[in-house]
Amino acid sequence: DGKGTQTDAARAAAMSDAINALMGSPGGAVLRRAIVDLDSVDLVQRLLSKESRTLRHKAVLAMTDSVKEQRLKRKAEKKLKKQALQTGTELAKTQNVEGEVRNMSETALRI
Repeated sequence: DGKGTQTDAARAAAMSDAINALMGSPGGAVLRRAIVDLDSVDLVQRLLSKESRTLRHKAVLAMTDSVKEQRLKRKAEKKLKKQALQTGTELAKTQNVEGEVRNMSETALRI
């Protein structure tokens, strides 16, 4: 379809003109810096290279250390909560016993 192809070509040309105008304008400076700073294809290619093997290894170790640290922290918090619950239960039992002893003493004094 010749008409559809012409329309697509016109859209592509308009988009190209808009991008060129934006990139060339003073307001496009931030966008130009971002494009220069972040070439994601190049970054991925470099990270996948043989030379980056040590970097990838260190990154994985850092991530696993972080996960392990978080896991240990959660485990310690869980243990502290359990100990606090046990202590609270023991305290409640002690208070109940003390209350019963007090009641018995008051009863014995009345007799």
